[in-house]
Amino acid sequence: MDDEINQSETELAAIAPTLNIGFKKMASAMTKGQVILTDVPAIRGDTTNKIWLSKAAAAPGSAASDGLRVIYIESAFFDSKNILSGKKNWTRILVHEMAHVELAAVDVRYAHDSLGMKPEKNNFNTATCLTNAESWAFFAADCAGALDDGVRGRVLK
Repeated sequence: MDDEINQSETELAAIAPTLNIGFKKMASAMTKGQVILTDVPAIRGDTTNKIWLSKAAAAPGSAASDGLRVIYIESAFFDSKNILSGKKNWTRILVHEMAHVELAAVDVRYAHDSLGMKPEKNNFNTATCLTNAESWAFFAADCAGALDDGVRGRVLK
C-alpha cells in the first residue's frame, strides 16, 4: 500500500476480506457464549504485577492452540482514566482481547502510545495494523460510532 493515509478503493478492497473474516470469527465466539471472563486469582490485588495492573489480558492464538477462549479482566478495566468510558471502553477492550485470542494479534502499539495509531507507510503500515490488537479494537469502536472527533484525533495523532 503506497499511501497509508489516503488508500485507494482498490487497496481498501484488498484488506476488506481480512477484516470481514476476523470480525466474524470474534463475533461468532462471543455470541455463542464461548468466552470465559475471569481474573487471575493468584495475582488479585498484587500492585507489583504488570498483568494485575493492566485492563485485561489474553494469550495470542489461544482459541486455535488450546480451544479455550479466556480473557482475564484486571484492575484497570474499570479505570475511569481510559480513552473511552463505561460500556464503550469495556467493549473496546473485549474486542482487543478477542483479537489476541481468535486472530493471534499482538500488541504492536496502543492508543495511549506517544506515536498514536495513525497508519504510516514507513512506521505503522496497514499490514502491521492488521496484526495489532488495538487497531482492531479502535476500528470496531469507530465503526460502531463510539469515537467522536476528539477521541479519534487523540488516538490517531
